[in-house]
Amino acid sequence: MRLLITLQIITLIATSLSIAQDIEDTNGDGVVNVYDEPLKPKLIAATPTQERENKLVPGVYVNVSEIRGFHASYLHARTDDYKFYLFGCSGGFTDNGTIALSDGWFSAGRSHWHPGTMNGRDILWRDDAWQLWTTKRKLHDYGILVRVTGDDPIKALKNPPSVACLYDEKTKAAIGKWHDPLVHGARDLKLDQEAEPSVATEAAN
Repeated sequence: MRLLITLQIITLIATSLSIAQDIEDTNGDGVVNVYDEPLKPKLIAATPTQERENKLVPGVYVNVSEIRGFHASYLHARTDDYKFYLFGCSGGFTDNGTIALSDGWFSAGRSHWHPGTMNGRDILWRDDAWQLWTTKRKLHDYGILVRVTGDDPIKALKNPPSVACLYDEKTKAAIGKWHDPLVHGARDLKLDQEAEPSVATEAAN
């Protein structure tokens, strides 16, 4: 009986060590947690080969204007490092670290990010928003950051771009009135149904 218990304890320790080797303490806080995982294997496996080659364009990325007042965040991506800021209903925090882009993904601000483009604009997809977009073609405004001109994040937060800047003319005409995705869910951009004309273009930069 004691031998069996000892073997079970050894197995648990070995399993924990194995997991710990795969997940590093990347933020240096002395604690290994899910946010310290540098890259999620499922995300990489789901990323098309051509998207794994996406480059991160340095600059200031901010939330879209439609969610201003409820949520404010930016990611200032430089060549090798970043600064992240978030303030939302549940509180806020800042984070600084090194950018380690690999297979189209990097970690910052307790999330995983994937650089891409939409309607000619450089954007960053948060992992959950990217999965929703690639699997269901639904856009969740809280999970995207749009690159803006200039190098001042605070100034950018005062005048963020509208989500409408990411839409071509056909999409603008089809998506209808903007609704908060936290209340109504992410917008379906499959565009297989007619919708009322968009009013989001009024706030577009």
